[in-house]
Amino acid sequence: MKRLLLFTFILLAQFSAHSTHVRGGEIFWYCLSPDNRLQINAEYSANYTVADHGRFVFIAKLYGDCTGAINIFNNFNVNFVVGGYSGGGPNSSPTILVSTTDISPDCFNNSLGWACGPPITSNSATGPLNGAGAVAEFVYRSNAMQLNGSPPLNGAWTITLGPHCCRNSATNVVSQPQFFLKSEMYPYPNVANPRAHGALPPFTPMFPCYDNSPEFLELPSVVSCQGEPFTYGPLAFDAELDSLVYDWAAPLVALNQSVPFQGGYTFTNPMPSAAPSVAANLDPVTGLITFESHVNGTFTTNTEVLAYRCGLPIAAVYRDVQIVTANCPAAYTTASPPIPVPNNSAPTVTFVPDTTLPLTMPAPNTYRFVAEAGDTVRFTMNAQDFDLLPNFQFQTITFVAASGQLGGANWNDPTDCLNPPCALITPAPGQTGFVSTLNNTIEFFWQTDCNHLAANIGCGVFSNEYVFYLKMEDNFCPTPSRTLVTVVVDVQAGFANDPEIVCASRTENGIELTMIPPSDTGFRFNYHVIQVDTNNSGNFISIDTVAAYDPGMLLYPDTFNHPLFFRTFTNVGCDYISPYSNVVSTLDLQLTQLPLAAADKDTALLNWNNPRPGVTTPITYEVEMEAPAGSNNWQTLGDTTARAWLEGVMVCSLDVNFRVKYESYSSDSSVNCMNYSNVIGGVFSDVTNNDTIKINYVTVDTDGFAQINFNQSLSGDVVAYYILFFNETTQQWDIIDTVGGLSTYTWLGSLASGRVERFKVISVDSCGNISNDIPVVAHNTLLLETDVDVCGGTNTLSWNSYKGWGNSLVGYDILADINDPNIGVLPDQLLFSGGPNDTSFVQTEFISGAEYCYRVVARHMDSVRISESVPVCMNPGVPNPMDLLYISETDVRGDGIFFRGFVDPDADATTLIIERSTDRNGSFFTLATIEVPKRAPFTFTYVDYQADPSGGVYYYRLIAADSCGGVDTTSNTMNNILLNVETKRSEQNWLSWNAHIGFLGEIDRYEVFRSEGETGAMRLIADNLGPNDTVFVDNIRDVSGDIATLCYQVRAVERNNPLELPDGFKPFRSRSNTVCVTQKAKVVLPNAFRPLSSIEANRTFGVKNRFTDVRGFSFVVVDRWGKVVFETKNPNEEWDGYVGSTLSPTGVYTYFVRYQTVGGLPEEIMGTFTLIQ
Repeated sequence: MKRLLLFTFILLAQFSAHSTHVRGGEIFWYCLSPDNRLQINAEYSANYTVADHGRFVFIAKLYGDCTGAINIFNNFNVNFVVGGYSGGGPNSSPTILVSTTDISPDCFNNSLGWACGPPITSNSATGPLNGAGAVAEFVYRSNAMQLNGSPPLNGAWTITLGPHCCRNSATNVVSQPQFFLKSEMYPYPNVANPRAHGALPPFTPMFPCYDNSPEFLELPSVVSCQGEPFTYGPLAFDAELDSLVYDWAAPLVALNQSVPFQGGYTFTNPMPSAAPSVAANLDPVTGLITFESHVNGTFTTNTEVLAYRCGLPIAAVYRDVQIVTANCPAAYTTASPPIPVPNNSAPTVTFVPDTTLPLTMPAPNTYRFVAEAGDTVRFTMNAQDFDLLPNFQFQTITFVAASGQLGGANWNDPTDCLNPPCALITPAPGQTGFVSTLNNTIEFFWQTDCNHLAANIGCGVFSNEYVFYLKMEDNFCPTPSRTLVTVVVDVQAGFANDPEIVCASRTENGIELTMIPPSDTGFRFNYHVIQVDTNNSGNFISIDTVAAYDPGMLLYPDTFNHPLFFRTFTNVGCDYISPYSNVVSTLDLQLTQLPLAAADKDTALLNWNNPRPGVTTPITYEVEMEAPAGSNNWQTLGDTTARAWLEGVMVCSLDVNFRVKYESYSSDSSVNCMNYSNVIGGVFSDVTNNDTIKINYVTVDTDGFAQINFNQSLSGDVVAYYILFFNETTQQWDIIDTVGGLSTYTWLGSLASGRVERFKVISVDSCGNISNDIPVVAHNTLLLETDVDVCGGTNTLSWNSYKGWGNSLVGYDILADINDPNIGVLPDQLLFSGGPNDTSFVQTEFISGAEYCYRVVARHMDSVRISESVPVCMNPGVPNPMDLLYISETDVRGDGIFFRGFVDPDADATTLIIERSTDRNGSFFTLATIEVPKRAPFTFTYVDYQADPSGGVYYYRLIAADSCGGVDTTSNTMNNILLNVETKRSEQNWLSWNAHIGFLGEIDRYEVFRSEGETGAMRLIADNLGPNDTVFVDNIRDVSGDIATLCYQVRAVERNNPLELPDGFKPFRSRSNTVCVTQKAKVVLPNAFRPLSSIEANRTFGVKNRFTDVRGFSFVVVDRWGKVVFETKNPNEEWDGYVGSTLSPTGVYTYFVRYQTVGGLPEEIMGTFTLIQ
């Protein structure tokens, strides 16, 4: 909240006791100065002279409602008083009534509208609605007032009017409260002090004055029709083009005391807002107020316009005004005679830009152009209105414009405005003025130039916004409808971002300066200015003007023995400059030769300056040496982010030069270049050789000669290298050879195929100084040895440790070139990969008959350096173990258990030992020994006749034995399937068997086979038994009654066997023993029959039998006297009740049956039955 403190300018008014007709008002001011661009009306400027320049004139506008004694304003006596002001100037001023004006809305028929007279001093108003929309304007001015000092920090000078009685009555406020107006002046920073753009004192003095307040351009006669959308804008204008921000403010009854509002209203919600009304909205940028009121009445509002300059508030003015919402149709319905109410709507406006300038529409009917000074702004605005007046004439459309930048009263004078050239508005061709029917079209033209940028100088902003308010209004009664258009033109200088210096390099031709111009945003380029400073103190002087937009590399003389600091800027558009570029300095290299007291200098101390002041990112510098000087043989010594370098110069009485360089990139990485320092040098001569030659690796070639790879010296002064070998006999390092610039040396006298050899390398410089061998790390060769255990099946490979890499040794690999007799040579086969502490490896797997050439390889952590031993070639002759030994299936053949399996054809095993056990986890004993098959398909079979396949379960396995008598491989364990079958009287046979084990895959299912009779073919009767099923019930009722004996066999079927075997072997099946069983004979007879029955099956009596032996069968029937009436030995023959041709009588008869089961003893049964006729 603003603190309104210290000084107050007071407008004192003398009102009569009945002055209850004030509708509002406002206070603003002008600054009187020779260069004041504001054209003050003659009525304002009267009596002001040159002596008044630098002083203020205050203007007060009061508005009355014309419904009563409005003549009171004619003798309104106002004094401007500076309350508590002690600045040395006058503290009061008499006021002058400047004008009285009827500003009521105009329409086509005053009898249907509102007016204040004539004359305006009368006590009554004309119009059918009792003058509700009539408004009178009274304008007062002060004498010129000199204000010394400035408003306080965090405060303002407040110019006020009132409090006075009384406000006009209003719908949204309580009763008729007092009336109070104000405006505010804020302190503004002193542009002459270093804190010019801050909000701290000292502030700019108010004398001489420097600011005009915003001024409202639109008349405050705001009358809307009930239920219709309405737009009103106070249209504030600021002579200095300060930024304006609109907001609601509280209407006042006294300083800091708001008017009391009725319920449902506040100063931020002053219009009806309950549906169907639409609340008032104030646009903070344009100031447009939009609303739709469905409630008749008068509504008090207050609008604040706050002016900002350079981001700081400088002035605030307030318009306290009443908005009237009227029942517009009543003007017609209450006329005498009544008039039909015509339809009315605001003119429809079409905005057509005639330019390629950037254009946006931040709000409805608000258009914003962005122009560079020199651009032309053009557009056409057309309004259409087809509404009719009651006399059936078309309404007129009137165009009105407001802006300080428009050319004169008729907007056609290019010089009569705030900043000429002025914007011009003309009627469209064929239209004679700005009032027209049906269509009203205007054309806008403004040629901008650099003069339109002046107002914001001093803020660091080279642009101005000019606002134009355009209104198309009809002549509807009682209040016209209008459409408001706001056009904002942002005139810019042609902005350019800062250029950039990429490199400042010192070369033999001078200082090469590489720059990048500002990015091309369409500004008008004038030139670049190159500036230089000797110590970056801010005292830059201009040394060059560059007319080329993108000059690339510029060359300047290098005549200084110290750094030069460069910067540049770009002159664009209206002679405005871009921001300064970055500052880049040349590199100034200084050399100190050490030691200071010695005649021979062997060390160079280099120092240089920071070439990028203000840049915190480290710079990586490369240090280079030229030896001898003038040879152009520049060698990189290293890089550093420090700005110092100490270098031992290993030369013998030689003139040596130094320089420093770094690479730099533009901020967008589009340009890069190298920055070189000056070249500086001196004579150096070393008395020592400080080389420590680093050996990269020592290895042994395929011929058994040692090879030494080492780094060349970086000193630049080496004439030879000595290769040193450690003599184990003398325990001394011997020089074995002298070499030049080689980096890899092969010693042809090496015996590395039979011993471990150690080496060092030292250097000799041009002064004959020999480097010290003690700090040199020795490296040795690798020697690989083998130890074959044929019968153990192993080959032990051992080697010595590699010395020289320290912790960078990551481990060892054993590689072999294998000559396979079947497929040829397999090079570089990795047999073993171990760590840095491993020195042996035991090989246990071999290819039969293959020759191996072994070598050990030491590995460096950089994955590049290795050291190898000389290859050791041999045929180990180790028996090859059997990788495959597998029993695939079991079967019962005859009286023995048969099984079959497969062996590894590449194994060196000679015999297979067959073992058996009666318990899976029990003891196995040797059953037989057979030879390993040597021909494809490398299968074996065996039948165990010592087993009882019908009485027991046996477990089998095989063991392979090699030529050394050792056990090679043990096979899987597999059992036979033992089947048991039990017959049941219910014509079922129950089968059970043990679970089968041994498949390498898994059991897919069990299958049950059956044959009818011992010689019948086995037929599959069940194949849906799971791997866990070991029981099956066979219902044999479908078997022929003549077949008494059934035989069974169970088979286990494998799936998912992983072995790669020829087609036809899989899936494997194991078969059980075959079990045959016989069902006992079954004889069934009925207890009655009817020979004459209509059912054929009931006409005979006989035996219903199954599984009987027809050779022992007899069937006899006797009557009750014991007489045989029927007899047969055919089990299929039955008695039909006749004896001869005579049907036997009804009665009870006795039968006798003799039968036997196949293979069993004879049995007899007897019983009785009834014959029924």
